[in-house]
Amino acid sequence: MLKQGSRFRMLTKRYFILRLEEKHMTLGYYTSKEDLVLCSETPIGPGHALYDISVEGHRRLELRHGTSSLIVEIESEQDFVKWKNALQEAVRWHHAMVFDGANKVTSYGKKCLDDEAAEALARQEAAKKQRETVAKKAEATATANANKPKFLPSMRPGFQCFTVSNTKFDIPVDYTYVKTIGSGAYGVVIAAEKSGKQVAIKNIQRAFDDLTDAKRIVREIKLMRHFRHKCLLGIEDIIEPVEIATFEDVYIVSECMATDLHRVIYSRHPLSEEHVCFFLYQMLMALKYIHSANVIHRDLKPSNILVNANCELKVCDFGLARGVVDNLELTEYVVTRWYRAPEIMLGCMKYTKTVDVWSLGCIFAEMLSRKPLFPGQDYIDQLHLIMNALGVPTDDELYFVTNARARKFMNTEYHTRGQAPLKPLAALFPDISPDAMNLLERMLVLDPHKRIQVDDALAHPYFASIRTVGDETVAAAPFDFEFESEELTKRRLQQLIWDEMRHFHPIVS
Repeated sequence: MLKQGSRFRMLTKRYFILRLEEKHMTLGYYTSKEDLVLCSETPIGPGHALYDISVEGHRRLELRHGTSSLIVEIESEQDFVKWKNALQEAVRWHHAMVFDGANKVTSYGKKCLDDEAAEALARQEAAKKQRETVAKKAEATATANANKPKFLPSMRPGFQCFTVSNTKFDIPVDYTYVKTIGSGAYGVVIAAEKSGKQVAIKNIQRAFDDLTDAKRIVREIKLMRHFRHKCLLGIEDIIEPVEIATFEDVYIVSECMATDLHRVIYSRHPLSEEHVCFFLYQMLMALKYIHSANVIHRDLKPSNILVNANCELKVCDFGLARGVVDNLELTEYVVTRWYRAPEIMLGCMKYTKTVDVWSLGCIFAEMLSRKPLFPGQDYIDQLHLIMNALGVPTDDELYFVTNARARKFMNTEYHTRGQAPLKPLAALFPDISPDAMNLLERMLVLDPHKRIQVDDALAHPYFASIRTVGDETVAAAPFDFEFESEELTKRRLQQLIWDEMRHFHPIVS
């Protein structure tokens, strides 16, 4: 056939081929019979149309698509008829009406193009998933290698030395490393096995560099050793240092728990109201014991509630705990903001044990909805979220607020928005049981003196089916915070932890 050039309109002999395959309709040509590669190839799609533009003595066909066209001239009548029929069939083939995957009528050509696009997208998605899989495997391998202990020579007889998560451990050979549990500003925690029992070892390096942090470590160790309750994390050992003069790193050994409540809440595992009830009951038992020792936890949040596979929990992290003493002013900046009682937010320096009840109420709500109840972005936003759910107290109801600026702020809110809540708790939790709703409302009361007490919460009908009064034990004696009144120098803090260590490693005479 002769092909008309698009620029100079000259006719040039070319060797055309029409390929009629299942999903590929193309018209291409070679410049000579000996060529192995097509000079050009035009796909025939839904937008193509064929026209007979023959004039006397010239048999011509035009294949047009939009503003572009291909014009060919065919010398013999027989070849002209064959090519015209073949190209008409190709165009009709693409315009034939068929049903697509959604049982809608479309052209066969469009369906082929859609199928090709879908196949290309599927290939892209498969390639993307493959890359993600490879990346995840590489990340997992890197994490595994990072958490794999690298053993070093130990200078102490009976001890082993290794690094994991860029942290050096120097612990007795009785312990076998299992895995790294977590790390943070407090140090690195590993799971280890001793005599068939798995334990957690917290390594706090350079523990005495910051005296405030060191004081919290002393407080936590003393409280862990004082407490004896199944719902509180106890201490099993403090690994003995070489000597007090070089004492810098503190190793605390405790029971190893599978996870924490924060991870449970935000996991994909079901969390029924029965689970929530059992978790809350255990937390209240722990709180009753803590309060009976004249201690306020002050930092209750889901990540400080450890959980095992049997849904048994243990409250931990007592570094911010303080004693309940009449006329003692306490610090405001305690408890993660989302779980902080309103009286603390409003600057009350003399608060009570019910600040812990408020925190548990927030955790209770978070377990029920699987999202934080009051996720304030800042101090003011936190108070606004609380008022949205609980309303705004009158000035008389703010009798417990002694901070003048805080009281003025609340009075302004009262006159601006009124007393009624924008969306009360009952509207936030429409599907929970009446007993659960009643308990939640009594735990989240703005007035700390009207907030439900722990003993009353344990006796609430919500726990009627699971309550075991005999498990609701109290501490044998109040905890002694006397050491807090000392001048706690580095040397004194080292001595205090050294003395705690000696309870587990007494000197044998």
